[in-house]
Amino acid sequence: MTQSILIIGATGNIGHPISQALANHRNSFSKIGALTSENSLSEKKEKFDELRQQGFEIVLGDIEDKKSLTTAFQGWDVVVSALNVMLVDKQYTIIDAAVEAGVKRFYPSEFASDSRDIVGYELIAFKKKVQDYLDESVKKNANFSYTLFFTGYFEEWITNPFFRFDPKNHSFHGTGDINVQFSVTSLQE
Repeated sequence: MTQSILIIGATGNIGHPISQALANHRNSFSKIGALTSENSLSEKKEKFDELRQQGFEIVLGDIEDKKSLTTAFQGWDVVVSALNVMLVDKQYTIIDAAVEAGVKRFYPSEFASDSRDIVGYELIAFKKKVQDYLDESVKKNANFSYTLFFTGYFEEWITNPFFRFDPKNHSFHGTGDINVQFSVTSLQE
């Protein structure tokens, strides 16, 4: 039996390309779904209608409510979190609910460079804490696992000031050794 896969953040900057890839390979899965809140469902009605037309089951849940998520995750093998970077800390509740619901594999919102060994960058510190929490969750739950995607920066976003690119002064502030190469990925990849 093929796996069922549920994506959180299916209409977002990272989630949309992932959901489109899932839709393109719809027959590879027993079912595909998109988790959303009631508010987002009404605010982004057209986007969720499009997902429905592509074969997605729309699942209601609240990323801040473990009980809501545990119910929403029932019957799903895989959960992919494509949350906005500012919501990374909400993943603790998502992880707990996934474990309780019997989700077999979790893909956290870890779409960037390998953050396990980088220090001094606040955003990465949050991601590292989530990874540590995932490690502990796996130790306590033999049927639960996770995968991290280290895509590097997304080429579509590399010039965004959030990533410390300053086009006016022709500069970029990175973290780590300037002599170490880094990779970039297209969102479509």
